[in-house]
Amino acid sequence: MGVDEKSTRRRRPGPQAGALRIPDPDTLLLRNLGAALKEVRGASTVGAVASRANCTPETLAQVEAGALEVTLGHFRRILADGYGTTLRALLPHVLPESHPFALSAAYQFLLPGIILRDGAGRLFEEPTPLLIGGDRTTFRWAVPLHTLPQTSLMPEFHQFEKGYGTDFESHPGEEIICLLKGSLEVHYCNGPQKERDPHVAHLRRSGYAIHYDSSRAHSVRALETTAVFMLVRPSPSRS
Repeated sequence: MGVDEKSTRRRRPGPQAGALRIPDPDTLLLRNLGAALKEVRGASTVGAVASRANCTPETLAQVEAGALEVTLGHFRRILADGYGTTLRALLPHVLPESHPFALSAAYQFLLPGIILRDGAGRLFEEPTPLLIGGDRTTFRWAVPLHTLPQTSLMPEFHQFEKGYGTDFESHPGEEIICLLKGSLEVHYCNGPQKERDPHVAHLRRSGYAIHYDSSRAHSVRALETTAVFMLVRPSPSRS
């Protein structure tokens, strides 16, 4: 019986459970995003866009300066109501010209602490870059700078420190959450408005998932430790 040469190579150890985190934002990508937003805004003033987006001019100025210290849900509402666009429509303008945005039938992405290998056991060398936002202390989010052609789905990563989470919100469609690290509490109601006693689901181990109707008011909160999870939702149709 022969010996497989690949099996004798020293394998890189797997990631520790505590190592998985969303990394620091890439400032170049954020500056490119801010420049794209200014172009979309055109002759409109920051104040006018902020009024439509129901946020302060200071918040909008920070976003256009590349400081995305808002939740991803808030950022989506700013784009839709203030700029009349979507995150998906902006993605092609974020990457530098030397690494253009492209559509393909498949792509991969990773977070520090996750090792991805192809079918032959080789490490993926060029994972898709991530657009990262958040306040760096209590929450972060990341969106892969790639998507599939003619798809309605958009994956996103979220990280919340212990005790932090989202406000209740509702919107048409559905969502799937898959827990990658920590523990997460998901609240969901019977209708689009927040209720006194919502239903509660607990995701306490990596790999646990929940699929729910997002037209019902819902929110999430990290429990005992930092929670990192992947959320998949339909992309807004407006572009």
